Amino acid sequence: MDARASLSILLLLFGVSQASPLMEKGFEGVFVSEPEPLDITTRILETNNGSSEVLIEGDLLFPKTRNALYCLNNNCFWKKNANNIVEIPYIVSSEFSYYDRLVIANAMSTFHSKTCIRFVARSTQTDYISIENKDGCYSSLGRTGGKQVVSLNRYGCVYHGIVQHELNHALGFYHEQTRSDRDQDQQQCWEHS
Repeated sequence: MDARASLSILLLLFGVSQASPLMEKGFEGVFVSEPEPLDITTRILETNNGSSEVLIEGDLLFPKTRNALYCLNNNCFWKKNANNIVEIPYIVSSEFSYYDRLVIANAMSTFHSKTCIRFVARSTQTDYISIENKDGCYSSLGRTGGKQVVSLNRYGCVYHGIVQHELNHALGFYHEQTRSDRDQDQQQCWEHS
């Protein structure tokens, strides 16, 4: 993938993850509202304060089997299928309420409407995302192989923007401040891509 396409996708996903409407139309015409405006970073850091996991940059799960900064043969990326769609198998823990599941599904549907990413219910796939009610808001970076936990604590993380933020990490996206081109002038970026 060329640098221009990568930058475009990253900017799109970042924009999508930062969108946190107070009221949005959900599945089957159900409106899902969030109780208060969110500062995603503050909410994530406060929720992760007591986490038992070793986290990098506040919400990236420290890799136990590989270095997250090095991706041999692109094996840490989810692959496009023959139709240029990236299917991400997932399961959602039964600990989540109907409302929680609706928020998670709505966050996933935004990816469907704006990108080539499709979250699909897991059947027999070996590599998949398991969305679980753990002690914080965090994910590992990119496809890790096998079951990949995305933690969304029911009492601090199940908000549209936070779900998208953690799913972005599971897809392989870092925080903006860790990008190699973070200090470049935005106009210069666009002129050279």
